[in-house]
Amino acid sequence: MVFSIWYMCSGFTISQNSLMDGSALSSAQYIQKNLDKINNYAKSEGYETNINDCTMQKIQIFDGEVYEDGYFVDFNDNNGFLTIGNDFSIYDFSFVGDITGNNILVDFTYSVHDGYNYKGKNYETHNLEEERFYTPADFDGTNDNGEITDLPMYVVDRYGSEYTLYEGKRVTTMSGVIQYAQSVYIHHVDGLDYSEGNCGLISANNYLKYLRVNRSYINIPYYTYEYYYASIDEPNLYNERSADSTYTTKNPKYMSTALADIRRDAYRINGGPEGLTVWQSKNLLNYAMEEYGYSTRFNVIEAWSYSTVTSRIDNNKALLWSVLWQEVYNNHTMFVSGYQTYRKEGKFLWWTTYDYLEFFVIKDGHSSSDRYYDFNGSNGNTWSGAFVVEQ
Repeated sequence: MVFSIWYMCSGFTISQNSLMDGSALSSAQYIQKNLDKINNYAKSEGYETNINDCTMQKIQIFDGEVYEDGYFVDFNDNNGFLTIGNDFSIYDFSFVGDITGNNILVDFTYSVHDGYNYKGKNYETHNLEEERFYTPADFDGTNDNGEITDLPMYVVDRYGSEYTLYEGKRVTTMSGVIQYAQSVYIHHVDGLDYSEGNCGLISANNYLKYLRVNRSYINIPYYTYEYYYASIDEPNLYNERSADSTYTTKNPKYMSTALADIRRDAYRINGGPEGLTVWQSKNLLNYAMEEYGYSTRFNVIEAWSYSTVTSRIDNNKALLWSVLWQEVYNNHTMFVSGYQTYRKEGKFLWWTTYDYLEFFVIKDGHSSSDRYYDFNGSNGNTWSGAFVVEQ
């Protein structure tokens, strides 16, 4: 993830006429001619910089909606860089780090969501002061588990009221399927009842529901129900759990035929619905599409980015998002139904700067209502993650 870094002007001023116009080129040229002022300002902010040279190159900037021509200014050595667009807009800025090694890169691009890219390789800003790590602290807008239930309230409390909703979209407003309600085996531990660890199964089922409800895949038997006999369809798991006094078994369990179909597949490929990998959740969807007579197929994307979500949601397609060792959801797979982007405007000298916050709208399997995933911070707040997407 890349975060724009903004600084309030202090210590010296510049006149509007000195910039000539609001083009990216004239702004970059002004910076190039006034490196001493930039360096003095950096030092006044506590940075140990020695900015005395820079390279400047044209760059394509994607602001989340359209591309524009801009300029990337790379200060000498490890003194930072900035990306500047038209209308006095700075999209990324740092007084620390080096991305290009002061080399001119052909086809070098910048996205406000995904950072710098050169020939398919992503380069990210790593300014430790701005890196955000999600923690399940008691922020407004979260429940006792740290899950975000009220996004505007959460944003104000965690990041500040300066951030306002910039853009967002959902592909469905359906209610989500809940893991506990669809569990065949309920685990009793220390007076508490726990569902199966069936998030991969339920997320796939949420996707089938979405295809049936919002995209008219009428062959998906989501609204047809049957009695699922675990003793017949998953005998090994059934016998194991029935012999364990800490479990209660629902046999038969009344459920959607669509869920029953992919549960049988989960038993066939994994011995049951618990602990499904993201690739196995993908396989469940592919098996279902083949069984119901549809050509739609699914892939796994392991190199994750915010644009993976926005580009597909904008094309009216949902996703699955799977994380490992994430502080709120730990190891979990969830259905992604939309996104919401917040933005804050700031000032650096004469220029306007932008800082973005990125969130997924999810059905997490814990509630039928929308929850939100905070994608800001190191690696989207997870040690590892992957998407399941339509091909």
